[in-house]
Amino acid sequence: MCSEKDYIKSNRSLMFNFEIQSHTRSFFNEAGEIKFDPPVYEQRYALALRILEHELFTDHIKTVVDFGTAEMALIPMIKQIEHIHKVVAVDIERKILETHLDRAKPYLSDHIKTRANQFSVEVYEGSISEPDPSVIGIDVVLAIEIIEHVFPVTLNDIPYNIFGVLCPKVVLITTPNSEFNVLFELPLENGFRHYDHKFEWTRRQFKDWSFNICERFPNYLVSFFGAGIAPPDYLKLGPVTQIALFVRKDVLDQELVSPIVMNEKYPSNYKLVHKEQFPFNIDERSKEEKVLDEAKYHINRLKRFELYLNAEQTHAQIPVIAVFQFVENLVDSSSEMVAILNANDIQVKDEFIVVEIEEEDYDDGSMGSLGSLYDYETRGGYSDDDCDEAAG
Repeated sequence: MCSEKDYIKSNRSLMFNFEIQSHTRSFFNEAGEIKFDPPVYEQRYALALRILEHELFTDHIKTVVDFGTAEMALIPMIKQIEHIHKVVAVDIERKILETHLDRAKPYLSDHIKTRANQFSVEVYEGSISEPDPSVIGIDVVLAIEIIEHVFPVTLNDIPYNIFGVLCPKVVLITTPNSEFNVLFELPLENGFRHYDHKFEWTRRQFKDWSFNICERFPNYLVSFFGAGIAPPDYLKLGPVTQIALFVRKDVLDQELVSPIVMNEKYPSNYKLVHKEQFPFNIDERSKEEKVLDEAKYHINRLKRFELYLNAEQTHAQIPVIAVFQFVENLVDSSSEMVAILNANDIQVKDEFIVVEIEEEDYDDGSMGSLGSLYDYETRGGYSDDDCDEAAG
Protein backbone atom coordinates (compact mmCIF):
# COMPACT_ATOMS: atom_id res chain seq x y z
CA MET A 1 0.00 0.00 0.00
CA CYS A 2 1.45 3.38 -1.02
CA SER A 3 1.99 6.13 1.51
CA GLU A 4 -0.19 9.25 1.63
CA LYS A 5 2.71 11.21 0.15
CA ASP A 6 3.11 8.77 -2.74
CA TYR A 7 -0.63 8.69 -3.24
CA ILE A 8 -0.86 12.47 -3.59
CA LYS A 9 2.21 12.53 -5.81
CA SER A 10 0.64 10.00 -8.18
CA ASN A 11 -2.45 12.20 -8.53
CA ARG A 12 -0.65 15.55 -8.68
CA SER A 13 -1.70 16.08 -12.31
CA LEU A 14 -5.31 16.30 -11.14
CA MET A 15 -4.63 18.92 -8.47
CA PHE A 16 -3.88 22.63 -8.26
CA ASN A 17 -2.33 24.59 -5.42
CA PHE A 18 -4.74 26.59 -3.30
CA GLU A 19 -4.29 27.76 0.26
CA ILE A 20 -6.67 29.61 2.53
CA GLN A 21 -5.84 30.56 6.10
CA SER A 22 -8.21 29.66 8.92
CA HIS A 23 -7.61 31.13 12.39
CA THR A 24 -9.56 28.65 14.50
CA ARG A 25 -9.02 26.27 17.39
CA SER A 26 -10.45 23.17 19.03
CA PHE A 27 -10.20 22.00 22.63
CA PHE A 28 -11.65 19.59 25.19
CA ASN A 29 -13.98 21.04 27.81
CA GLU A 30 -14.16 19.94 31.44
CA ALA A 31 -16.50 17.10 30.51
CA GLY A 32 -13.98 15.79 28.01
CA GLU A 33 -16.06 16.83 25.01
CA ILE A 34 -14.32 18.32 22.00
CA LYS A 35 -15.39 21.87 21.13
CA PHE A 36 -14.62 24.15 18.21
CA ASP A 37 -14.10 27.91 18.21
CA PRO A 38 -15.89 29.18 16.23
CA PRO A 39 -18.43 26.36 15.72
CA VAL A 40 -17.62 24.17 12.73
CA TYR A 41 -20.74 25.15 10.78
CA GLU A 42 -19.65 28.79 11.01
CA GLN A 43 -16.18 27.83 9.82
CA ARG A 44 -17.65 26.06 6.78
CA TYR A 45 -19.76 29.08 5.90
CA ALA A 46 -16.81 31.43 6.41
CA LEU A 47 -14.60 29.37 4.11
CA ALA A 48 -17.32 29.26 1.44
CA LEU A 49 -17.67 33.05 1.59
CA ARG A 50 -13.92 33.60 1.48
CA ILE A 51 -13.68 31.45 -1.63
CA LEU A 52 -16.49 33.40 -3.30
CA GLU A 53 -14.58 36.59 -2.46
CA HIS A 54 -11.15 35.25 -3.40
CA GLU A 55 -9.29 37.34 -5.97
CA LEU A 56 -8.75 34.22 -8.08
CA PHE A 57 -12.48 34.01 -8.79
CA THR A 58 -14.01 37.49 -8.49
CA ASP A 59 -13.77 38.24 -12.22
CA HIS A 60 -15.28 34.88 -13.15
CA ILE A 61 -18.28 34.30 -10.91
CA LYS A 62 -21.65 36.05 -10.65
CA THR A 63 -24.14 33.26 -9.97
CA VAL A 64 -24.24 30.62 -7.22
CA VAL A 65 -26.36 27.55 -6.51
CA ASP A 66 -26.49 26.27 -2.93
CA PHE A 67 -27.55 22.62 -3.01
CA GLY A 68 -29.00 21.21 0.19
CA THR A 69 -29.59 24.78 1.32
CA ALA A 70 -32.10 23.78 4.05
CA GLU A 71 -32.54 26.91 6.23
CA MET A 72 -30.86 29.10 3.56
CA ALA A 73 -28.44 30.51 6.13
CA LEU A 74 -25.90 31.44 3.46
CA ILE A 75 -28.15 33.77 1.46
CA PRO A 76 -28.01 36.77 3.86
CA MET A 77 -24.21 36.43 3.80
CA ILE A 78 -23.76 35.96 0.06
CA LYS A 79 -25.92 38.99 -0.76
CA GLN A 80 -23.20 41.17 0.81
CA ILE A 81 -20.78 40.16 -1.97
CA GLU A 82 -21.20 42.78 -4.69
CA HIS A 83 -19.98 40.70 -7.63
CA ILE A 84 -22.51 37.94 -6.91
CA HIS A 85 -25.74 38.82 -8.73
CA LYS A 86 -27.85 35.70 -8.23
CA VAL A 87 -28.27 32.85 -5.76
CA VAL A 88 -30.30 29.74 -6.48
CA ALA A 89 -31.22 27.76 -3.34
CA VAL A 90 -32.18 24.11 -3.86
CA ASP A 91 -33.37 21.48 -1.38
CA ILE A 92 -35.58 18.40 -1.55
CA GLU A 93 -37.43 19.41 1.64
CA ARG A 94 -40.02 21.99 0.56
CA LYS A 95 -41.35 22.47 4.10
CA ILE A 96 -37.93 23.56 5.38
CA LEU A 97 -37.62 26.03 2.53
CA GLU A 98 -41.06 27.52 3.16
CA THR A 99 -40.33 27.82 6.90
CA HIS A 100 -37.21 29.91 6.26
CA LEU A 101 -38.31 31.98 3.29
CA ASP A 102 -37.64 35.20 5.19
CA ARG A 103 -33.94 34.66 4.49
CA ALA A 104 -34.63 34.74 0.76
CA LYS A 105 -36.38 38.11 0.99
CA PRO A 106 -34.96 41.63 1.40
CA TYR A 107 -34.56 42.88 4.94
CA LEU A 108 -35.41 46.46 5.88
CA SER A 109 -31.69 47.23 5.72
CA ASP A 110 -31.63 46.10 2.07
CA HIS A 111 -34.08 48.88 1.26
CA ILE A 112 -32.20 51.49 3.31
CA LYS A 113 -28.78 50.66 1.91
CA THR A 114 -29.34 49.25 -1.54
CA ARG A 115 -26.85 47.32 -3.59
CA ALA A 116 -25.02 48.97 -6.46
CA ASN A 117 -26.13 46.20 -8.86
CA GLN A 118 -28.81 43.61 -9.29
CA PHE A 119 -29.26 40.69 -6.91
CA SER A 120 -31.92 38.02 -7.07
CA VAL A 121 -32.78 34.83 -5.22
CA GLU A 122 -34.61 31.80 -6.58
CA VAL A 123 -35.69 28.99 -4.27
CA TYR A 124 -36.51 25.56 -5.65
CA GLU A 125 -37.62 22.18 -4.41
CA GLY A 126 -35.26 19.83 -6.21
CA SER A 127 -32.35 17.40 -6.08
CA ILE A 128 -28.61 17.88 -6.51
CA SER A 129 -28.58 14.83 -8.80
CA GLU A 130 -31.11 16.16 -11.32
CA PRO A 131 -30.49 18.74 -14.05
CA ASP A 132 -32.75 21.76 -14.39
CA PRO A 133 -32.63 24.76 -16.74
CA SER A 134 -32.54 27.11 -13.71
CA VAL A 135 -29.01 26.01 -12.76
CA ILE A 136 -27.43 24.99 -16.08
CA GLY A 137 -24.48 27.31 -16.70
CA ILE A 138 -24.33 28.47 -13.08
CA ASP A 139 -20.89 29.82 -12.09
CA VAL A 140 -20.52 28.27 -8.63
CA VAL A 141 -21.89 25.12 -7.03
CA LEU A 142 -21.93 24.84 -3.24
CA ALA A 143 -22.60 21.39 -1.80
CA ILE A 144 -22.00 21.84 1.91
CA GLU A 145 -22.55 18.71 4.02
CA ILE A 146 -24.97 17.12 1.56
CA ILE A 147 -23.36 14.16 -0.22
CA GLU A 148 -23.26 12.03 2.97
CA HIS A 149 -27.07 12.31 3.15
CA VAL A 150 -27.78 10.66 -0.23
CA PHE A 151 -28.11 7.01 -1.19
CA PRO A 152 -25.52 5.36 -3.48
CA VAL A 153 -27.71 5.65 -6.60
CA THR A 154 -28.10 9.39 -6.09
CA LEU A 155 -24.41 9.79 -5.21
CA ASN A 156 -23.46 8.17 -8.53
CA ASP A 157 -25.58 10.71 -10.42
CA ILE A 158 -24.19 13.80 -8.69
CA PRO A 159 -20.82 14.11 -10.51
CA TYR A 160 -22.41 13.84 -13.96
CA ASN A 161 -25.08 16.41 -13.14
CA ILE A 162 -22.62 18.93 -11.69
CA PHE A 163 -19.57 18.49 -13.91
CA GLY A 164 -21.16 17.06 -17.04
CA VAL A 165 -24.39 19.09 -17.29
CA LEU A 166 -24.10 22.26 -15.18
CA CYS A 167 -20.40 22.80 -16.03
CA PRO A 168 -19.77 25.44 -13.33
CA LYS A 169 -16.49 27.30 -12.96
CA VAL A 170 -16.10 26.55 -9.25
CA VAL A 171 -17.45 23.68 -7.13
CA LEU A 172 -17.12 23.43 -3.33
CA ILE A 173 -18.01 20.10 -1.70
CA THR A 174 -17.71 19.41 2.03
CA THR A 175 -18.28 16.18 3.95
CA PRO A 176 -17.36 14.74 7.37
CA ASN A 177 -13.90 13.23 7.87
CA SER A 178 -14.60 9.87 9.50
CA GLU A 179 -11.03 9.63 10.87
CA PHE A 180 -11.98 12.40 13.30
CA ASN A 181 -14.84 10.35 14.78
CA VAL A 182 -12.60 8.74 17.42
CA LEU A 183 -12.81 12.07 19.28
CA PHE A 184 -16.61 11.98 19.38
CA GLU A 185 -19.07 9.90 21.33
CA LEU A 186 -21.31 8.45 18.62
CA PRO A 187 -24.36 6.79 20.23
CA LEU A 188 -26.30 6.47 16.96
CA GLU A 189 -26.95 2.96 15.66
CA ASN A 190 -25.48 3.77 12.27
CA GLY A 191 -22.18 4.74 13.92
CA PHE A 192 -22.19 8.12 12.18
CA ARG A 193 -22.51 11.71 13.39
CA HIS A 194 -26.09 12.09 12.16
CA TYR A 195 -28.98 9.65 11.91
CA ASP A 196 -29.51 10.51 8.23
CA HIS A 197 -25.90 9.95 7.12
CA LYS A 198 -25.59 7.10 4.63
CA PHE A 199 -21.78 7.04 4.84
CA GLU A 200 -18.81 8.97 6.21
CA TRP A 201 -15.50 8.84 4.35
CA THR A 202 -11.86 8.85 5.33
CA ARG A 203 -9.64 11.43 3.66
CA ARG A 204 -8.34 8.76 1.28
CA GLN A 205 -11.87 7.79 0.24
CA PHE A 206 -12.88 11.40 -0.36
CA LYS A 207 -9.75 12.04 -2.41
CA ASP A 208 -10.36 8.87 -4.43
CA TRP A 209 -13.87 10.05 -5.24
CA SER A 210 -12.69 13.56 -6.11
CA PHE A 211 -9.78 12.39 -8.28
CA ASN A 212 -12.15 10.08 -10.11
CA ILE A 213 -14.31 13.12 -10.93
CA CYS A 214 -11.29 14.93 -12.38
CA GLU A 215 -10.43 11.89 -14.49
CA ARG A 216 -13.98 11.63 -15.82
CA PHE A 217 -14.24 15.38 -16.36
CA PRO A 218 -10.69 16.50 -17.23
CA ASN A 219 -11.66 20.16 -17.56
CA TYR A 220 -11.44 20.32 -13.76
CA LEU A 221 -8.67 20.32 -11.17
CA VAL A 222 -9.14 19.86 -7.42
CA SER A 223 -7.55 21.11 -4.20
CA PHE A 224 -8.16 19.84 -0.67
CA PHE A 225 -8.36 21.55 2.71
CA GLY A 226 -10.66 21.45 5.73
CA ALA A 227 -12.59 23.15 8.52
CA GLY A 228 -12.36 22.38 12.21
CA ILE A 229 -8.71 21.71 12.92
CA ALA A 230 -7.94 18.96 15.45
CA PRO A 231 -6.34 19.68 18.85
CA PRO A 232 -2.51 19.77 18.73
CA ASP A 233 -2.07 16.16 19.89
CA TYR A 234 -4.48 14.85 17.23
CA LEU A 235 -3.46 16.71 14.09
CA LYS A 236 -2.76 13.42 12.31
CA LEU A 237 -6.53 12.82 12.21
CA GLY A 238 -7.05 15.75 9.86
CA PRO A 239 -9.87 18.31 10.12
CA VAL A 240 -13.36 17.42 11.30
CA THR A 241 -14.76 18.54 7.91
CA GLN A 242 -12.91 17.77 4.68
CA ILE A 243 -13.34 20.05 1.69
CA ALA A 244 -12.72 19.62 -2.02
CA LEU A 245 -12.50 22.71 -4.22
CA PHE A 246 -12.89 21.97 -7.94
CA VAL A 247 -12.00 24.70 -10.42
CA ARG A 248 -12.45 24.67 -14.19
CA LYS A 249 -9.12 24.97 -15.97
CA ASP A 250 -10.00 28.09 -17.96
CA VAL A 251 -10.48 29.98 -14.68
CA LEU A 252 -6.87 29.07 -13.88
CA ASP A 253 -5.75 30.27 -17.32
CA GLN A 254 -5.22 26.71 -18.48
CA GLU A 255 -6.45 25.22 -21.72
CA LEU A 256 -9.64 23.20 -21.55
CA VAL A 257 -9.39 19.55 -22.57
CA SER A 258 -12.73 19.78 -24.35
CA PRO A 259 -15.08 22.69 -25.14
CA ILE A 260 -17.85 23.52 -22.68
CA VAL A 261 -21.19 22.43 -24.15
CA MET A 262 -24.32 23.28 -22.20
CA ASN A 263 -27.64 21.75 -23.14
CA GLU A 264 -30.47 23.87 -21.73
CA LYS A 265 -33.18 21.66 -23.21
CA TYR A 266 -33.51 19.48 -20.13
CA PRO A 267 -37.03 19.26 -18.69
CA SER A 268 -37.83 21.32 -15.61
CA ASN A 269 -37.31 18.94 -12.68
CA TYR A 270 -37.42 21.61 -9.98
CA LYS A 271 -40.51 23.23 -8.48
CA LEU A 272 -40.29 26.96 -7.85
CA VAL A 273 -40.92 27.88 -4.20
CA HIS A 274 -40.05 31.58 -4.27
CA LYS A 275 -38.43 34.19 -6.47
CA GLU A 276 -37.20 37.59 -5.27
CA GLN A 277 -35.52 40.63 -6.82
CA PHE A 278 -33.63 42.74 -4.30
CA PRO A 279 -33.65 46.56 -4.43
CA PHE A 280 -30.62 48.15 -6.05
CA ASN A 281 -29.46 51.54 -7.22
CA ILE A 282 -27.01 52.09 -10.04
CA ASP A 283 -24.74 55.00 -9.15
CA GLU A 284 -24.13 56.96 -12.37
CA ARG A 285 -21.76 59.48 -10.80
CA SER A 286 -18.21 59.63 -12.12
CA LYS A 287 -15.36 58.37 -9.97
CA GLU A 288 -14.30 61.94 -9.18
CA GLU A 289 -17.85 62.87 -8.16
CA LYS A 290 -18.08 59.87 -5.84
CA VAL A 291 -14.75 60.69 -4.18
CA LEU A 292 -15.58 64.39 -3.88
CA ASP A 293 -19.06 63.82 -2.43
CA GLU A 294 -17.81 61.31 0.13
CA ALA A 295 -14.79 63.43 1.11
CA LYS A 296 -16.84 66.63 1.46
CA TYR A 297 -19.35 64.89 3.70
CA HIS A 298 -16.62 63.77 6.12
CA ILE A 299 -14.74 67.06 5.91
CA ASN A 300 -17.91 68.92 6.95
CA ARG A 301 -18.43 66.45 9.76
CA LEU A 302 -14.85 66.44 11.05
CA LYS A 303 -14.36 70.21 10.97
CA ARG A 304 -16.75 70.41 13.95
CA PHE A 305 -14.26 68.53 16.14
CA GLU A 306 -12.41 70.94 18.45
CA LEU A 307 -9.16 69.00 18.11
CA TYR A 308 -8.97 70.11 14.46
CA LEU A 309 -9.62 73.84 15.11
CA ASN A 310 -6.93 76.48 15.19
CA ALA A 311 -6.61 78.77 18.24
CA GLU A 312 -8.84 81.45 16.71
CA GLN A 313 -11.39 78.83 15.61
CA THR A 314 -11.39 80.33 12.13
CA HIS A 315 -10.04 77.27 10.34
CA ALA A 316 -10.00 73.52 10.78
CA GLN A 317 -6.95 71.46 9.86
CA ILE A 318 -8.06 67.89 9.23
CA PRO A 319 -5.41 65.20 8.65
CA VAL A 320 -5.64 63.78 5.14
CA ILE A 321 -5.59 60.27 6.57
CA ALA A 322 -8.71 61.03 8.65
CA VAL A 323 -10.71 61.56 5.45
CA PHE A 324 -8.85 59.07 3.26
CA GLN A 325 -9.98 56.13 5.41
CA PHE A 326 -13.54 56.76 4.22
CA VAL A 327 -12.73 56.89 0.49
CA GLU A 328 -9.83 54.47 0.16
CA ASN A 329 -12.08 51.94 -1.54
CA LEU A 330 -12.72 54.51 -4.31
CA VAL A 331 -9.15 55.59 -5.09
CA ASP A 332 -5.75 53.99 -5.55
CA SER A 333 -3.95 56.26 -3.08
CA SER A 334 -4.35 59.27 -0.81
CA SER A 335 -2.49 61.30 -3.44
CA GLU A 336 -5.30 60.66 -5.90
CA MET A 337 -7.84 61.91 -3.36
CA VAL A 338 -5.74 65.00 -2.67
CA ALA A 339 -5.53 65.77 -6.40
CA ILE A 340 -9.32 65.59 -6.65
CA LEU A 341 -9.74 67.89 -3.64
CA ASN A 342 -7.26 70.43 -5.02
CA ALA A 343 -8.97 70.39 -8.40
CA ASN A 344 -12.21 71.33 -6.65
CA ASP A 345 -10.82 74.25 -4.62
CA ILE A 346 -10.39 72.35 -1.36
CA GLN A 347 -7.02 73.34 0.09
CA VAL A 348 -4.58 70.63 1.16
CA LYS A 349 -1.32 71.69 2.81
CA ASP A 350 1.33 69.56 4.55
CA GLU A 351 -0.92 66.49 4.81
CA PHE A 352 -3.77 68.55 6.25
CA ILE A 353 -7.05 69.60 4.67
CA VAL A 354 -7.57 73.26 5.53
CA VAL A 355 -11.18 74.36 5.81
CA GLU A 356 -12.51 77.80 6.71
CA ILE A 357 -15.05 77.84 9.52
CA GLU A 358 -18.15 79.78 8.56
CA GLU A 359 -20.66 81.43 10.85
CA GLU A 360 -23.40 78.89 10.15
CA ASP A 361 -21.14 76.13 11.46
CA TYR A 362 -21.81 77.51 14.94
CA ASP A 363 -25.56 77.77 14.52
CA ASP A 364 -26.44 74.32 15.84
CA GLY A 365 -24.23 74.69 18.90
CA SER A 366 -22.21 71.59 18.20
CA MET A 367 -18.92 73.27 17.30
CA GLY A 368 -16.19 72.13 19.65
CA SER A 369 -18.57 70.07 21.80
CA LEU A 370 -16.50 66.93 21.53
CA GLY A 371 -13.76 68.22 23.78
CA SER A 372 -10.11 69.09 23.46
CA LEU A 373 -7.22 67.50 21.67
CA TYR A 374 -5.83 66.56 25.07
CA ASP A 375 -9.02 64.68 25.93
CA TYR A 376 -8.98 62.86 22.62
CA GLU A 377 -5.33 61.77 22.81
CA THR A 378 -5.25 60.78 26.47
CA ARG A 379 -8.47 58.77 26.31
CA GLY A 380 -7.75 57.12 22.96
CA GLY A 381 -10.72 58.70 21.20
CA TYR A 382 -14.24 59.76 22.09
CA SER A 383 -16.65 57.47 23.89
CA ASP A 384 -20.18 56.69 22.80
CA ASP A 385 -21.42 58.87 25.67
CA ASP A 386 -19.39 61.81 24.33
CA CYS A 387 -20.90 61.43 20.88
CA ASP A 388 -24.43 61.00 22.23
CA GLU A 389 -24.06 64.14 24.32
CA ALA A 390 -22.72 66.07 21.35
CA ALA A 391 -25.63 64.95 19.25
CA GLY A 392 -27.98 66.50 21.72
